[in-house]
Amino acid sequence: LLHRPDNISSGINAEYGGVFDDDSISSGTTITGAYYTAEGNLITKTTIDCNTKTWTSYITGKESGETEEFQTGDLDSDCEEGEIFDLWFKVEQPQMMWFLWNTQALYYGEREVTRGKFPEDFEAMKNLQLETKYSGSKAATFKITATGSATFTRFAYGKCFIWPDSVGTNCTDAKDWLLDRSKSKAGTLLKKGHIIGVYTVNCVDLDGKNQYYTYRQDNVHAGRLDVNYQCCCTDQITGKVYDGDSDSWCYYSASTCPFMCAETYNATIYADAGYLQEEEELEVELELEE
Repeated sequence: LLHRPDNISSGINAEYGGVFDDDSISSGTTITGAYYTAEGNLITKTTIDCNTKTWTSYITGKESGETEEFQTGDLDSDCEEGEIFDLWFKVEQPQMMWFLWNTQALYYGEREVTRGKFPEDFEAMKNLQLETKYSGSKAATFKITATGSATFTRFAYGKCFIWPDSVGTNCTDAKDWLLDRSKSKAGTLLKKGHIIGVYTVNCVDLDGKNQYYTYRQDNVHAGRLDVNYQCCCTDQITGKVYDGDSDSWCYYSASTCPFMCAETYNATIYADAGYLQEEEELEVELELEE
């Protein structure tokens, strides 16, 4: 997967999702995500080993120029037949990048840095930098491979993010799924999350159950090449952009969104939620009768 040239080194995600088709333990399933320069030099990679229930990350040694193990650990969950999975790769800065397996950060450790000039300097904790020979600023490709029973079913890249179809039919489920992988203080990953928690889907509160998407989303990335957070007219049942056409139904800046999104406004949903006035409810009932 080639990078976008002018957004190569920071603030990007590569997210892959899939399913285990059969018994991954007996079929020797592994999943590897790897980040390379244009010359094919390894920046970093991580391998998931379902047989040993472990993960291992690698870098290119600064002095040796050879592939070296960086970190290793145990997986929090098994790879089970029929279960879905997701592997995210986050590039925070050219030397700060890590993988996320489902809701587990495959990366540990922090470093103390000095920040601020006024009123005085202060110490802050940041994620570790990778002591790899090749910086993320030299990156050109990201590659993911699998053996055994792992089958990829979806991917997103750049600034955008996705969720599996199995949770996408309920807005609350989709929102919770994203929250579990975010940097939100309401989650567990914090700075090792992959997205800022406020940038997520918005739901309609229907009798306390936010099962429908709002007809206009204001905190999303519609595509991998879109840098700004956008507004989009979205289907209230599926959460997908209207007609699947982000060029026509998404605007580059959410703060100055010009769309009213009447095309995706589902009056029946709001009537059921008790949001409409009596006259509007009557119109909805007449439309349903027709």
